[in-house]
Amino acid sequence: MSKLTFASSVNRWHDETALDHAMHDVDGVSLPICGAKQYAFTGHRAAPSKSLCGNCRRIIGGAITRGMRRAFFASAWAEQAEETGHSAELVGKDIMEIMPRTVDASCHCAARTLWFDMEARNGGSLDVVDLFARACGLPTDGADRELTPEAFGHYCAMQAMGHGVGLESFGHAVNDSIHVPRVEFGSYSLARDYFVDLTSTHD
Repeated sequence: MSKLTFASSVNRWHDETALDHAMHDVDGVSLPICGAKQYAFTGHRAAPSKSLCGNCRRIIGGAITRGMRRAFFASAWAEQAEETGHSAELVGKDIMEIMPRTVDASCHCAARTLWFDMEARNGGSLDVVDLFARACGLPTDGADRELTPEAFGHYCAMQAMGHGVGLESFGHAVNDSIHVPRVEFGSYSLARDYFVDLTSTHD
């Protein structure tokens, strides 16, 4: 059984947002942790996430919630397209690529709800960053997706909405170990109608 360590998972994760370079002292040696457009969590080496510095926890948590927000939005936006007769314009296209760049405000609330509900469903003593760290240490048997913070958030949201995909994408052990609560979210949840004028969707 192969395992995806916390360090190796985040080492392969490249984020589009440039961040200031930070250093973290590990065993008396300063190691780069958060680099611009790439995070090298070299020093953490699959250690419990409690050993992460506050800045690293913030970055990972931000990526997880970003994945959640974008998944909620993509699902509801595509549903709204179908309901308003615009589904043909989306055929054969990647919804994540063509949906509006600015995520609907309602998706922030949905991600926050999912975050806190996941904490409650998983014992209450671990936050979602800790759950991600747990997932990184589990066997990857059955996985068909690379586990990154943003992908973790994305598939948590997809599972919460009942779309038939979720944490099993990262392996059977991850799916069995982490509980994802149901979150009701759809086109009716969006704060605006994005298809009154289709050209406005790329503002």
